[in-house]
Amino acid sequence: MNYTTLYSGVYRARNLTHKLAKVLVWVFGLQAAILYLLASVADAPLTSLTGPALRVAVAVAFMLLVPRLFDTALQRIERASQRAE
Repeated sequence: MNYTTLYSGVYRARNLTHKLAKVLVWVFGLQAAILYLLASVADAPLTSLTGPALRVAVAVAFMLLVPRLFDTALQRIERASQRAE
């Protein structure tokens, strides 16, 4: 098994996932901010914003946690390649 190729592929997937998560945080955060402003101007109850707020929270958690999972996988690949040498 070629550990260099495996490491490179996992690292590329990590970067792609991180960029996607950043975009989702911006999109969902902007949506939640606009809806919050519209609801506050219209004196609407803010309980109607729980859906967008939950999407932002999930996207932020995704952005923070998934790269750490990839980092753990990368460390395991690195340890395995060192043992194989």
